[in-house]
Amino acid sequence: MQFKIGVSLLILAGAIPTFIGTRGYIRFLSRHPWERWYDVLVLGQKTQKNSNDVILMLLQVAYSNLMLTGFTLMGLAYFGIRNRIRWTWYLFILGAWPGLNDFVATLWRYVNDDGGFFPVPIFPVLIGAVGLILTRKEVFKTP
Repeated sequence: MQFKIGVSLLILAGAIPTFIGTRGYIRFLSRHPWERWYDVLVLGQKTQKNSNDVILMLLQVAYSNLMLTGFTLMGLAYFGIRNRIRWTWYLFILGAWPGLNDFVATLWRYVNDDGGFFPVPIFPVLIGAVGLILTRKEVFKTP
């Protein structure tokens, strides 16, 4: 029972960034049509408007990276941890790095800008840490 709860928490830890990244990516694409990127990427025109577009394009890349991290963590949990493959447990710890990095960045902004977003990225990391603790005993049990 403890192992199943741990695997479920690990899948949830990957589902949260996947949902947030997908939502942000879809909202981004609905507000910023692709025709605007043609001047920046193909023609290489450098204007103030295009500089802002480059910043927006980097935001799109951040959303896609968030989705990829979430999908990777869900895949590791579902196919690796659930089947008690030891090396996936270690990879899952490495997958916590983007969440910790995002947490530090948002915490820095939260403290220095007197508000803004509360450091929400810590929640999937904490959920994943609890899941890893719950699954450790079963994954590393000697056959």
